[in-house]
Amino acid sequence: MANMAAQMAAAATASSNASQSLATQMTNLTSAIGAHGITQYIEPFEGDSSKFKSWMKGIDKYALLTGLNDERKKFVAYQSSRGGVSDFISREINDPARNWDQLKQELTARFAEVTDPMQAFSLLRKVRQKPDENVQLYGERMLALARDAFDGQDANQVGVQRQLIGFFIDGLYHDHLRFKVMRDNPATFEQAVRAALSEQNLRKRFYLRSGREYGRASPGHGHANEEVPMEIDHMRPSRRCFKCRRKGHVAARCRAPVDRHINAVNQRPRQDFPHNPDIVC
Repeated sequence: MANMAAQMAAAATASSNASQSLATQMTNLTSAIGAHGITQYIEPFEGDSSKFKSWMKGIDKYALLTGLNDERKKFVAYQSSRGGVSDFISREINDPARNWDQLKQELTARFAEVTDPMQAFSLLRKVRQKPDENVQLYGERMLALARDAFDGQDANQVGVQRQLIGFFIDGLYHDHLRFKVMRDNPATFEQAVRAALSEQNLRKRFYLRSGREYGRASPGHGHANEEVPMEIDHMRPSRRCFKCRRKGHVAARCRAPVDRHINAVNQRPRQDFPHNPDIVC
């Protein structure tokens, strides 16, 4: 009986020490980051799946700037959460065996927009550059999904890189960016982004000198009803359309409206004018 009583007392002491240790960690954490104000740097997360990834990035960024270890990230997540998310973390945070990586996996499974690699891969194939989005941000969005889609795989594998490059080209908004990347035939995703970025910056400088705004053309059509600007990085013969008399395209690709006035003499369309000598004006 004496031994059992001693064991129970020791267990109670250990439990008390663990509670005191947790309380001490919370106190130290509050003292360390109280002056910073977590919610001023991390937007509180209430369970919106579209904001989960940015919340995780905010926690990692804050921990890096303040020198917090993975153990204290759990408390940062708790303090920057609201509602049901906060209730879930409060149940998990008191388990000393639950580290930050495990808690992050549990949070991802419950609140993330992308929960498995197959879903991330499907979304990756559908990523498209927005009309007002630059190449850098478009590439970063793709990389964020690629990390989830190819989780557990070596991202530097040739097959993975070729797939990423293909998805990147398909999602580019402007045809001239697609053409540039395909012509350069990059070996890595990073090289593809750099190729598209260099072309984007070059076009912006060209349009600035021309007094026009870059990025206003509709996707897949370039400059509708305008002269196609000459390729900057190589010369090509100038072509003139015999329909609209503009330079830069041929008649087969002319978008100008067709003049189909009826001749009063023979009631035939003037499609062959001025080559028909029988027609007199």
